[in-house]
Amino acid sequence: MLINNFIKLNDWPIKQFIWLILIIQISLLGLIALDLIQINIPIIREVIGFIYLAYVPGILLLRILRLHKLSNIETILYSISLSLATLMFLGLFINFILPFLGIGEPISFVPLLLSTYLVTFFLLLLSYFLDKEFIQPTSIKISSKHLFLLLPLFLSIIGTYLINYYDNNLVIIIMILIIALIILLVGFNKIDRSLYSFVILILSISLLLHNSLISSYISGFDIQREYFLTKLVIYNFKWETFPNLVSLTDLNSILSITLLPSYFYHISNIDIIWIYKLIYPLIYSIVPLGLFKLFKREFNSKIAFFSVIYFIVSYSFFYNMMQLMRQLISEVFLVAIILLFLDTKMNEKSRSILIIIFLLSLTMSHYGLAPIFLSALIGVYLLQYSFNLYKRNKIESKIDTINLTIVLIFLTIVLIWYIYNNNSSVFISILGIFNGIYSSILTSFLSPNSTQGLTIIGMKVTFFNSITKYLYLFTQFLIVIGIIGFLFNIGNINKRFKMKKGYFFFAIIFLGICIISILVPKFSSQLDTVRMFHITIIVLSPFFVVGFKLIMDKIYLLIKSNKSLKTFNIISIIDKISLLIKSNRSFHKTFNIISIFLIVFLILNTGLVQEIVKEPYKPTMALSSSTNPPVFNEKDTSSAEWLNGYKNNESFIYSDINGFVLLGGFVGPKSILLSYSLDTNRFNDLSNNSYIYLISSTNNGTLNIVQDSVNGSREGFIDQKLLNPITRGKNRIYDNNVIILF
Repeated sequence: MLINNFIKLNDWPIKQFIWLILIIQISLLGLIALDLIQINIPIIREVIGFIYLAYVPGILLLRILRLHKLSNIETILYSISLSLATLMFLGLFINFILPFLGIGEPISFVPLLLSTYLVTFFLLLLSYFLDKEFIQPTSIKISSKHLFLLLPLFLSIIGTYLINYYDNNLVIIIMILIIALIILLVGFNKIDRSLYSFVILILSISLLLHNSLISSYISGFDIQREYFLTKLVIYNFKWETFPNLVSLTDLNSILSITLLPSYFYHISNIDIIWIYKLIYPLIYSIVPLGLFKLFKREFNSKIAFFSVIYFIVSYSFFYNMMQLMRQLISEVFLVAIILLFLDTKMNEKSRSILIIIFLLSLTMSHYGLAPIFLSALIGVYLLQYSFNLYKRNKIESKIDTINLTIVLIFLTIVLIWYIYNNNSSVFISILGIFNGIYSSILTSFLSPNSTQGLTIIGMKVTFFNSITKYLYLFTQFLIVIGIIGFLFNIGNINKRFKMKKGYFFFAIIFLGICIISILVPKFSSQLDTVRMFHITIIVLSPFFVVGFKLIMDKIYLLIKSNKSLKTFNIISIIDKISLLIKSNRSFHKTFNIISIFLIVFLILNTGLVQEIVKEPYKPTMALSSSTNPPVFNEKDTSSAEWLNGYKNNESFIYSDINGFVLLGGFVGPKSILLSYSLDTNRFNDLSNNSYIYLISSTNNGTLNIVQDSVNGSREGFIDQKLLNPITRGKNRIYDNNVIILF
């Protein structure tokens, strides 16, 4: 069945295009009016508001820039990226301008709604006058195959509901197995290549939601502090430097968690918790789509598919990113930027405009990712310059992926934003990080105690967790093999794929970042080694597949020639296995084996095996045997909310690690970690007139806290009774049989 392509609205006839935009705007206004007179229609306002905010401004800008005949993926990625950028820039503008006009609450419902509608109407007029002649609508084919592929998404939603209310994870386990089946079907060519992008979108959303929808409250660590700042802006109706939040100043400089959520809250009427649990993950699901487009353009659709699968089944994608809303949004811009840098077909002027907009948005979205990508761009430019210098007599070989002007513009944006925003807190923090790294290199290079990457590699873990760790190391080994293969043209690989030199330069730099994360003291720990790995495989994922294929090709040649059998004089039974392999041509297809490998990788990363054998596994929120996941129940949140409403505003609240994390979303920097001294066998001193908060996870009689000694600090469990000397004689002011507050 063919239907009009609602994704590529920028290719529609201008009159139909304008009418559709006006219908969306009028519908949203009508729903808002109904809500104001207490006539509430569930979900509709939220859905239309989300479409209006996340898509309409961007599609209008694409039309103004006269960007047409883009692929569906490019249209989605650029439209959403432009919409998010528009909302952040507009919010920043009215936040500073409206107070001068006597409006003291610029980030409130009326200013946000009016300014958004005015900007949208202005863009609509521009699109009419600048692009009214273009007409080339397209259609989308819908088939019954799409229904089967939607199954993981339905199971993800139903499964999380059953976990939340019935403590039953059977449906989530079935979902993981069906995802594995779909990966296997692609590996054995049972799913048409035209469906690859749809498969990637559904699998990405399913994996994201199977974690984010656990609990009716937000789950995770950093996300609690992001949630606190989001509430602060929304409930104060403005964004400013809050003098009492010195420890959160860096986070407060980020528009992706301060101004951006305000639009979805006020205009779409979506609760903050659900903005983070549903809206942001849906936006993030376009990152794998963008990567598929990028990888397909540089390699082929098969390599692109399995490269993206490797990216999404790594637990950093569906676990860590669900706790990092600022990085989630910034990666949308990052993928759009890389895709644009390597686009040779788009008009140069339009491409440059989009790149600058997205670089500016990236800088305002994440204080850590922007400097990392700036360093990467400088590195790519230097490689490009060196290559062009070496090939200066061969004009046809000149590479111009990165323009020096763009690099200087990005450097200027980063410096201006970080120096003049929030009292230069981020700029000072970055300088401190570099100073710490430099000092550590001189004193503790390659020391596991100061290098987080080496610490993780050397860490002793349980059996299946060890297997998972070694599989990650194996995939990184394959990435190196893949890059070496292109570097030395092993197996004539450079002719088999039309990868641009610019992409290869990006890969070299990102591989360098990955190696530095492992070897250089205090480098990866500033952002976290797992996050650094996640950032690098945004570019490096295809080389995992290429490296796998290179090794399998060599193994196949050895088996085919029987050289390995002659060399090692393997017994006859092995010879029979070799003949069996030779007789089965499908076995030689590398993607069959890659699909099986990725299924094993998926099952281990989601914790399915660990759940079956009841082995503790932390990176999941959906399976019950995980150890201390940052998931909070109703008793946890109700007690934290009660405390936030009745506590002395000047007092600090001490708790173990999980309690500290939860309170971060309610009281911000007033939440303090309990710490125990192993040298004195007592808790470190607490401030006067403070509180001690014992969360439900301490109900088993133990506390997970920071333990200090002369040899450093570590996390660990201690007996709750050790708190008795502190709590003896103190008032128990809240107790619901699970939560105890002194």
